[in-house]
Amino acid sequence: LVGTSGVEVKTRGGSTDIQSVRIQSARLDTLITDPLEMHRLRRLVLVAPDQPVTLTVTTGNASDVVLFYGRDQRRRFTNNGNGTFTFMFPAGRFPGLQHFGVDALSNGTLFDDQAAYDSNAWLFPYTVNPLLGPVEGR
Repeated sequence: LVGTSGVEVKTRGGSTDIQSVRIQSARLDTLITDPLEMHRLRRLVLVAPDQPVTLTVTTGNASDVVLFYGRDQRRRFTNNGNGTFTFMFPAGRFPGLQHFGVDALSNGTLFDDQAAYDSNAWLFPYTVNPLLGPVEGR
């Protein structure tokens, strides 16, 4: 195995659309606009143990609801009111391959019993690498 990609799961005929996911940590700031782009294993997202990771998802629709999946939790992103949504999570302390997902749901999916289900989810691998060491200032 020399490479991997993210995963995209989208409702057939749905209109909810993740445009990008920005991943930030002390040593990383990257923007992903295509979850299916192939990444060499040596170029996976690398973070130090327990380092906070900030995700910013852009859907372009301020009424969407965006959820985080990972680390045995499902949590709601903060809606910034402009079609972007932000969430922060600790990378984890155990070394190795991990994953997280973001799921954008239309407002009607959650709050209108008559609306059709409409979702767009992106899932990504990342690596917790203890060789990165502690982040200065922590």
